[in-house]
Amino acid sequence: MGRKRRASSVTRSIDDDDDSSSHTSETPTMQMRPKRKKIDVGDAMQQVYDVIRNFKKEDGSLLCDPFIRIPKKRQEPSYHEVVTNPIDFIKIQQKLKTDEYDDMSDFQADVELLVKNAKTFYKRNTQEHRDAGELMDLFIATRNKLISPQSHEGTPEPSKSGGGKLILKVGKGGGLKLKDSATPSTSGLKRSLDSETEDSRDSSICTESDNEPNMQCEELFTVVMSSTDADNRPLHEVFQLLPSKKRYPEYYDVIDIPIDLRTIARRIQGGQYASLGDMEKDLILMTKNACTFNEPGSQIYKDAKALKKLVQSKKIEIESGTGKSSGKSERIRSKRMRGGAQSVSAITAALLSEEDDDESDDSDQGDEEEAIDLEDPNNPLWQLYDAIRNAKTQGGGYLSEPFLKLPAKRYNPDYYRIIKNPRSLVTIGKTLKAGHYSTLNELTGELNLMFENAKKFNPSDSRLYRDAVKLQKLMQRKVQEVLDREGRNQYDEESESEEEEGGAGGGGGVGVGGG
Repeated sequence: MGRKRRASSVTRSIDDDDDSSSHTSETPTMQMRPKRKKIDVGDAMQQVYDVIRNFKKEDGSLLCDPFIRIPKKRQEPSYHEVVTNPIDFIKIQQKLKTDEYDDMSDFQADVELLVKNAKTFYKRNTQEHRDAGELMDLFIATRNKLISPQSHEGTPEPSKSGGGKLILKVGKGGGLKLKDSATPSTSGLKRSLDSETEDSRDSSICTESDNEPNMQCEELFTVVMSSTDADNRPLHEVFQLLPSKKRYPEYYDVIDIPIDLRTIARRIQGGQYASLGDMEKDLILMTKNACTFNEPGSQIYKDAKALKKLVQSKKIEIESGTGKSSGKSERIRSKRMRGGAQSVSAITAALLSEEDDDESDDSDQGDEEEAIDLEDPNNPLWQLYDAIRNAKTQGGGYLSEPFLKLPAKRYNPDYYRIIKNPRSLVTIGKTLKAGHYSTLNELTGELNLMFENAKKFNPSDSRLYRDAVKLQKLMQRKVQEVLDREGRNQYDEESESEEEEGGAGGGGGVGVGGG
């Protein structure tokens, strides 16, 4: 009898079950391909959202474009009569950021509702109706590709949405492909879905140890940025940006290594901290600088001491694991670290752009002081601008600080993709100085656009969003004050004019009645 052949082929190990089971001691088992690491449900939902939100059709337009915002009641009153439960991509993104979806089925229910609303309102032969159907197909195909188990070659569950326009197939290497069976517009989806979902998935399969330092740094940074004293006054505000070299040149004579929270935030964003200890050193240096330059007993000195104690204790908690959140909070942290939501460090890093690297910011920097000067104290336009520019926080800082300049494109490219008409206080001030606003209504419209941009880009629970709302209300009060004052002045002038005319002419004016 010839030498027994070693059962190493897939065919042998599958077909000869009896043989392989009776010779388990002699026959090596088939080595299966290792399963892909299970993706966190929060990451998976965000990745699916990223694909459907950014997917472009063959003409270059976004597939989701008609559904980013629900039509306004003034523009489309009939929409709100037909659709009883409206929802749009902005709302879905908000729910993702605030972690309101417990699982993929909750997320899918909202996407299905969005598609159902679109198909209910738009007629069958319209582009919006077709886009809604393809959006649902894209969602299901992306979801299946991302989360369906594929430990070995096999057939995943097919996508069946509205007639099965898309067919999922497994290639030789186990990768999914899409085949168009109905509409030509799905060919663009077929070509780019693989690359988009692969790019999205690549960011999620990094090992936890690779991301841990950055996640820990983000957690500690968030603690610093949300810290308050006994009176609920924020501790971080004076540490966000270094003192002005023009106003405080002596600071740079005394302090050898200046550093602020913006610098630390940019290092977090750039992944420059190899460990939490490295970031702690920068935070301690920042507090040490404040104590060196400021007098003992001053408020900044006290705040620096409080922050130092907080940083040291929180670092120990984070490293030991006792300070870490779990469940939904952990998913929020994870999403922030891969860019799914606007992290605190990203917001802080973009407070002001680097002076030497952004030409547009350089021009703003040079004109900033000139642009925000109160040119004419008696001009109601300048009165309104000055009220917004100099509004103070409870801690004595400026509410307008984040609105002075636009976010740096380097750190916030998404801002310029989402916000189509960016505005900042510096650019508005320069336009006002040039005399391009002729009425209070025009200036109010520009300021309101700036605040609405901030509210659109930032989550509703963020500090920037709340500051935008505060400044918006301040603007409305100030406008009313100006209008009331102007109205009284106009009435007084008219009254004086009528009195003069009546006294001089002896006619039926106000000045001659009853004598």
